[in-house]
Amino acid sequence: ALQWTQRKLLELWAYLITEVEHVPYRQQPLIFETLQRLMLRGELVSSAMLTAQPRLLDRYKRVLWETMGYVVAKLNRKAAPNEVRAFCAFALSIGFFRLPHMRETLLELVL
Repeated sequence: ALQWTQRKLLELWAYLITEVEHVPYRQQPLIFETLQRLMLRGELVSSAMLTAQPRLLDRYKRVLWETMGYVVAKLNRKAAPNEVRAFCAFALSIGFFRLPHMRETLLELVL
C-alpha cells in the first residue's frame, strides 16, 4: 500500500510540475502550494523512500531532478513572480537535502 501511494504521489508531482506553465497565472500559486505539500508528504521523505523498490526510487530521483530543471529554468528569467521565486527557493532546499549531487553543485556555486 505504501509503494502504491508513493507511486501515485510521484505521478501527481510529475504531472503538476510539467503542467504548471499551462495553468492560468492566477491559479499557479495553488499549484505551487500543492507541489510544496506533496514534496513534504511523509511518504516521500528520504527515509520512507529508502525502503522503496529500485524502480520507484529511480522515479523519485527523476521527479526531483525534473523539479530542479524547472527551478533552474525559472530562475534564469529576470522577472519571475514572487510565488515562483518562493516555490523555487523551497524546491532548492528540498533538492539540497535529498539530492547529493545537487548539494555538491550548490555548495560549489556558493562557496
